[in-house]
Amino acid sequence: MASKTVSVMAASKTTFSYDFYGSKPTDLIYQGDAYFPSDTTYLRLTKTDSSGTPEQERFGRIIYTEPIQLWKPDAQADFDTTIRFILKPSSGRHTPADGLVFFMVPLDYTFPTETSGGNLGIYGGPDCPSVFAVEFDIFANDEWDPNFPHVGINIESRASQAVTQIPQSFIGKEVELKISYTAATGVISAVASDGKQRVEASYECGLKDVLQQQVQVGLAGSTGEFAAKHDVSHWDFHSALPEN
Repeated sequence: MASKTVSVMAASKTTFSYDFYGSKPTDLIYQGDAYFPSDTTYLRLTKTDSSGTPEQERFGRIIYTEPIQLWKPDAQADFDTTIRFILKPSSGRHTPADGLVFFMVPLDYTFPTETSGGNLGIYGGPDCPSVFAVEFDIFANDEWDPNFPHVGINIESRASQAVTQIPQSFIGKEVELKISYTAATGVISAVASDGKQRVEASYECGLKDVLQQQVQVGLAGSTGEFAAKHDVSHWDFHSALPEN
């Protein structure tokens, strides 16, 4: 079953941790394909058929039910989050797609209807006001992606402002993605590791100028013309807003 701890104090501190073992936590919102299939104990974000083959043009999302207080006029929160997952292509398919994303969106955000493929389960076009995301993108979309799999930091855009290349060996293995934001410096860091290799992307941006005071946080994944399994084994998140 899923293991979880949560602590929320004075709407200024949020901590949660999930280890997904086949059960369905009740304080997550499940959208699109997100489900727990019978052939794995992980949370699967994109649909597979009865033989376990990933399907094309699919998406799935999970969203934490409680709002996250990210800033107030006199203070900003630091945050960090860790996701462990496997993006695994089916045997015989040589081009896996599309990727997984951690996102922050407004509380009243309406997700576009068509978010499969390079939209990574959250986008509907190139411009995305008040949306922040970090993507683990394993398929290069010619219009906006670099021509290699990458970790990308996205500020109000489907295209990444900062990228670092992902080794091909990360695809099909369990990867840990650590994302952090330090409000004092505005530095966003995203580090991906398979336990042997490590890559990092970083970008400087004051998220107070981008995001609303309260946001929703979540994970999403998608497939397009090509596909892969998008399985998540762990997700934790911590934010702390200074009390003045």
